[in-house]
Amino acid sequence: MGNLFARVRQNASVLTLAAVIASLAACMSGDGKKIRSGERGETPTTDPASAPAALAEGISRELASRRRARISALRYRLRLRLSPASPTFSGRVTIRFALKRADQALILDFRGPSVESLHVNGQAAMFDRVRNHLVIRPGPFREGDNTITVAFTSSVGAAGQGLIRVEDKNDGAVYLYTLNVPADGHALMPLFDQPDLKGTFALEATVPEDWEVVTHTHPTSVAKAGDGARTWTFPPSPPISTYLFAFAAGPFDHIESKAGSPPMAFYFRDSQRSLAERHAADIFRDHRNALAFFEAYFGIAYPFPKFDFVCVPDFPFSGMEHPGCIFYGETPVLLRGLTTGLQRTRRADLIAHETAHQWFGDLVTMPWFDDVWLKEGFATLMAHLAVADAMPGIDHDRAFFLRNQPAALDVDTTPGATPIRQPLPNLLDAKSQYGPIIYRKAPAVLRQLMLQIGEERFRRGVRLFLNDHAFGVGDWNALKSAFETASGTPGSLDAWSEAWITSPGVPRVRAQIDEGRIRIRQSPPPFLDRLWPLSARLISLDATGDASGFPYTLNGESRLVSVSLPLAAPLHLFPNGRGLAYLDARLSSADRSWAVDRRTHIADGFSRVLVLEALWGDLQDDILAPETWAHAALDHLGDERDLRTRALLSAQLGVVLTRYLDGRVKMALATQWEEHLLKIMRDATLPRDLRLQSLRAFESAARTGAGRDVLASMVSGESPAQDLDVALRDRWRALQRLSLLGDARTSLLLAALAAEDTSEDASRQSFLVEVARSEGTEADALFARFFEDPTLPERWVQNAAPLFFSSERKGRGDRFLARSLSRLPWIKLHRKIFFLPAWIDAAVRGRLDTSALSTVEAV
Repeated sequence: MGNLFARVRQNASVLTLAAVIASLAACMSGDGKKIRSGERGETPTTDPASAPAALAEGISRELASRRRARISALRYRLRLRLSPASPTFSGRVTIRFALKRADQALILDFRGPSVESLHVNGQAAMFDRVRNHLVIRPGPFREGDNTITVAFTSSVGAAGQGLIRVEDKNDGAVYLYTLNVPADGHALMPLFDQPDLKGTFALEATVPEDWEVVTHTHPTSVAKAGDGARTWTFPPSPPISTYLFAFAAGPFDHIESKAGSPPMAFYFRDSQRSLAERHAADIFRDHRNALAFFEAYFGIAYPFPKFDFVCVPDFPFSGMEHPGCIFYGETPVLLRGLTTGLQRTRRADLIAHETAHQWFGDLVTMPWFDDVWLKEGFATLMAHLAVADAMPGIDHDRAFFLRNQPAALDVDTTPGATPIRQPLPNLLDAKSQYGPIIYRKAPAVLRQLMLQIGEERFRRGVRLFLNDHAFGVGDWNALKSAFETASGTPGSLDAWSEAWITSPGVPRVRAQIDEGRIRIRQSPPPFLDRLWPLSARLISLDATGDASGFPYTLNGESRLVSVSLPLAAPLHLFPNGRGLAYLDARLSSADRSWAVDRRTHIADGFSRVLVLEALWGDLQDDILAPETWAHAALDHLGDERDLRTRALLSAQLGVVLTRYLDGRVKMALATQWEEHLLKIMRDATLPRDLRLQSLRAFESAARTGAGRDVLASMVSGESPAQDLDVALRDRWRALQRLSLLGDARTSLLLAALAAEDTSEDASRQSFLVEVARSEGTEADALFARFFEDPTLPERWVQNAAPLFFSSERKGRGDRFLARSLSRLPWIKLHRKIFFLPAWIDAAVRGRLDTSALSTVEAV
């Protein structure tokens, strides 16, 4: 096999995640569909004047711009009745707004099953249903204030519907919730589904009497409605975008915190009460820490009427920033079993991220999803600052680097790289924007900007932006202008923005000693011809590996900076000390040889990480042999105690062993890796978190016969270390690994564990094991079920995809590659934002043969 994947990565970028996602922009179109419409049931004829040229599947930017120019003062009132078992719900939405050019048709967005009636200003109105739109004919509209009332029916389901339904496996209780991002609000109800048309939302929900309803405001009344139901009435929210409108309904329990302002309420399933009580104090503390930090940083008090959060079962995201009612997935918040400090820090980071969005994203929203990077990158950066403030004693610079730069560089160094900000003609393709560029490169680049202009000027610019656009919209150009105003230098960031925000790629930077001088040189990746303005810090490593250095700057017109050698000449150089700049840092050939020498020791842990990441880039480009990198990583792990660093290196070792190596070399390295993990987890003198992380790394790393025996013992409940308990989730993960490896014991172990595990998660875990071991017709049936089973939660399928397409089962993944890509248009319509990149990543990234290129290129 050799290093085929690296060669493919260089020469045929379509095997990178970003390249495939970039190919999706025009992969789907829809045909118009005219149905019987109008209050009296007339069948209208198609009038071209009533269907603008901008009308298309999705929400085109042209359509959005036309509506933005005509509509203002937007207010929604939604009335609906919900029941636990029904596959649909009936609703009535009243939309009030001010209108210009009343003599033209007006287009609402709606893709629910049916419209029962539509009135404009109290009169029955004629409309055409075209694609996912309701084209309302002119006639009843007037200049100024107007009211549209629509009675409609929408769908309820486990995934892909306007309202998501989840059944609690513990007690049979049903929970319903909405998830409208990026433009799925019109699957729930008729509306103008674009982020720059903010409106207020008032909700009236009739639900079973034992249910709670949570939305953006406190209820003004909860009244009996007969037949065992109650009606919850909520006042209008502040102006928000349609993708932010949300509610959750079901027999939720909750815990309140009135220890500060505003009061907070934490909602969760009734069956999760004990787990919620265990974590509530930490969860409230993390929210209050974040809230206090951001109120001080932004200089604006919390801007919404309440601050509640809901743990949503089978939620497909980690979190979603609905103003005043943040939704979280249960897994990252309600931590189960033994937990590590890293897990708790990640939870605090998630909470800070969603809290930051209450200002940056909710109070001020991007006008279009071409700037979704802005809210996500900014929230990630702000969360980093908030957690660093709340949790001293952690190397937060290292944590920020490890979280963001490796994932971003994995895409940005390939010909599939895309700009952070790229054109988006239609919100139908907004889900294709999500991925490492906006979530990982954007925060790294924004921090780079913060360090360049100064932290105080950066904060003044942010405050200016938020105050100028509060409860409205603002794009990157507006924020850039605010930074320039705060810096007193109008126009000064134009070149920086063109290089870092609107252009793809990343500079490759090397430093070396040449003719008595230190020469730091930037070069573009092979697929680009440009230079970047950048500032970074050069590290010089002495013979003991101690790091020192100095700052340097390269402007956008210079490839080289040259400085005289200091009196004490450095032996080895690295061009991105502390990882503060976003760049593809590489070593000179001499320094690379030194770094992989097994006698080399770099004393500073962060510097070791940076050097290993540079070596990883050389491995990806087929400059460094995979076994050489693996030996360097294993040598480093012998001394490494930072959990984040170990997590990254463990994942990279897994890639090397699975994709780059075979034969005796592969098994010899696998044996060393397993022995290292067993040694760590069995050493009672080491920190428990380190040992527990090693146990969990073993669950996904073992592959030798001896390693499989340990996994089988773990599935049976036996721990490899006497004082470390093996939780149920660890046992299931060990069984998934055995299943992927085709171990003959899988069936018996599955039967025993499934019989023993009575928890609600057992069915999901059994499903994942079946996915991991499936072949032939069983795999065909599972693949079909991913798309055709309406009871299958989206999160289950997203969890299953990496197992189904794993390189450990290469033949299965190769066989389903074309079919997996053919489902992308369906995924864009029926799955949420993170499913699309996760599906592509799983299906494409594990393919090792050049024959897969033609399959991908055909998309």
